[in-house]
Amino acid sequence: MLDRYDKVLEALGAPAWLREYRLGAYLKDTFLIGQPAEYYGCPPALVPLTSNGSLPAYEGIWTRWFCDEPDDIRRYVCAGPEDDFLLEEVALDDAQFAHWLAVRAFVYQDGEDEAGELAAFCEAAGLSDRQVAEIDAHTLAFGDDPEQLHRLAAFAGHLPAGIGERPAEPMTANLSGLPDDDPSRIAYFELSQHGRSALRTERSWIPPWLGPNAVQSDLFNGYLGSGRLSEAWLTLNSTGWAIREARQAALALAEAAGNPVFKLQMQAWVAFTLDEERFIPDEELGAGTYENYDY
Repeated sequence: MLDRYDKVLEALGAPAWLREYRLGAYLKDTFLIGQPAEYYGCPPALVPLTSNGSLPAYEGIWTRWFCDEPDDIRRYVCAGPEDDFLLEEVALDDAQFAHWLAVRAFVYQDGEDEAGELAAFCEAAGLSDRQVAEIDAHTLAFGDDPEQLHRLAAFAGHLPAGIGERPAEPMTANLSGLPDDDPSRIAYFELSQHGRSALRTERSWIPPWLGPNAVQSDLFNGYLGSGRLSEAWLTLNSTGWAIREARQAALALAEAAGNPVFKLQMQAWVAFTLDEERFIPDEELGAGTYENYDY
């Protein structure tokens, strides 16, 4: 059976170890999570890697199509429906994500790697002996505290929003590099708790898709019809959608964009939301009617 999200990751240039980790080749017994991810509802921007079903949450890649993202950024996040998909950005490239996973694995195993899972992962992810030793020493001193991970050399460049000491002033968005004073480039699910709370009191500064009475499908159709793909994408990744309408919107945006990688991602997301065990051909994705997990 075609694994749609594996094809998406391949098209996005993800390393082999990441694709294999998603499928359970590494750290499966260490983390005891769903590999690949199971469906609990998620926005189209998320490429889910793994899931934790006890309090449904994902590890995944958050994508910002049509938003002029830097080429060297790949945003790894943790998020789930229990807190309305408040994003925790944990890495900005593949190497940082490998370090983040290794840190957690060291702590989970408490220094015991009897099955060799951690060693196999570190080798596959290309972590050098020096890097593994650095991670080992770091976890002995700080555990897996995200506020201390900036001490690792891998995080010395770009710092993810969820790593390092908390800023004195709360951020509008939970993603690094997004403007605090311009929400016109931010989707609802990218807002921090502070940013979401501000929607109730500072409505003069918000774009239409963040409005309390926004009819997202109408807004989306207007943006799509006028070729404003960025606004359409941000609207699609904001709360207020019935899942059936969101599926149709994702496929319509994919057709309008004409980007084969983006189309792969939207088709994968629609198939994921249908939560079917059987493979659904591309031409039948738009006909799916399973009503689950509006967002």
